[in-house]
Amino acid sequence: VYVSERQPSESEPSCIDLSLAVGKPVWENPGRLGYNPSYGRLRPGQRANYLLWLSNGRVDPLHDISYALLFFYGLERRLLVERKDLSPIVKETVRLLETYTFSGLFDGYLSRFLAYALASAGIDTINDQWIELIFEKSRRMDEDFLAVALAWFFNKNAPLPASWARKVASQDQRTSESVVIDRIPEEFNTQFEQQYHERFGDGMTLMLSKRNRLVTYRPASPSPVFAAASPGRFTKPIAIPNVLGLQSQFAPLATIWSRCISDLRSVSRIVASGCEVTSRGVFERLPAALKARIEHPDKGKWYQLVTEHTREDGYALVEVSKLAAIHGLEAKGLLKNKLANFAE
Repeated sequence: VYVSERQPSESEPSCIDLSLAVGKPVWENPGRLGYNPSYGRLRPGQRANYLLWLSNGRVDPLHDISYALLFFYGLERRLLVERKDLSPIVKETVRLLETYTFSGLFDGYLSRFLAYALASAGIDTINDQWIELIFEKSRRMDEDFLAVALAWFFNKNAPLPASWARKVASQDQRTSESVVIDRIPEEFNTQFEQQYHERFGDGMTLMLSKRNRLVTYRPASPSPVFAAASPGRFTKPIAIPNVLGLQSQFAPLATIWSRCISDLRSVSRIVASGCEVTSRGVFERLPAALKARIEHPDKGKWYQLVTEHTREDGYALVEVSKLAAIHGLEAKGLLKNKLANFAE
C-alpha cells in the first residue's frame, strides 16, 4: 500500500493519508463508497473499515466491494507505473478474485488487468505454474484473458487440454447457454471432455491467424497519473499470437457442446423434477460413456450387504427382499404364496 504522513503532493486514491481521522468501524449498505473510491474521501468510520480489512489480511467478508477495489488501485499503479513486483501482484490479484466472488464489475477489472499484465511480461515468460495459478483457478474468462492463454499453448506447441477446449467453446458465438449446464455442470463437463478426447485424442493442435492480436488495457484507477499521461505511456497495446482470430478451427468444439446438451437434456429434466444428481433415477438416464466413468449410486449399499452376509466359504447369501429394498421395492409376499401353492 501507499502511505503518506500528510496530504500527498500527487493525488493517489489508494494512498493512506495518516493525517486523516480514523473512527470506529461502521456497517453501511453496499454501494456507499461508489465506483471510484478514494481514501481521502472516505469518512472516518469507512477508513476504519478499510484499515481493519487490510490489517486482517484482506480476507474478511466485505459488504462493499469498493474497499477491495481501492486496494487494487495501488496494485495497478505499482505494476503499470513503477513496473515493480509482477509476481506478488499477480498472485494477490488471483487471490482477491477467488476470495470475493459477488461482483461482476470487480471480476472484470481484475481479469482484464491479469490478461494485460501477463501479455506485457511476455508470453514466453509464463510457466506452467502460472497457467495453473492464474487461468485454472480464475472464475472469469473474458476474451483477452482467453487469448493470452491460447497464445501460451501455441508457443509451447502443446495440445489444447479438454478443460480449456470447454472454456473456448463456452465463449464461442456458435454455442448457446442451457439450463442443462446449470443443473448438472459436473456431468456436462465430463461428457464434453469424453467426446473431446474421442475426437481429438490428447487435444487439438492450435493454429494462428495471420495478424497478431493486440491486448489493451484501460486502468480502473481514477488516479490523475493515468489521466495526465500520454496515451499508451503506461498501457501500451501488446501484440500476441492470435489463436482466437482463426475461429473456424473451433467449430468442432461448438458441435460437441451442442451434442452434450442434447445427450443430457432428459437427465436435466429428472433433476429439475426433484431427483438428486446422485440418485439411481438420474444415473440410469446418463449416456453409456458417462455411466462407465461414474460410480453407480447403489454400489456402497450392495457392498455393505455383501460384507455383512459373507460366509466362511467366501460366498454371500443375501435375501432377495434386502436387495429389492435397495431399489425401493417393497416385499409383498407374492413369491411366498405362489411357492406354497406349488408345493401343495
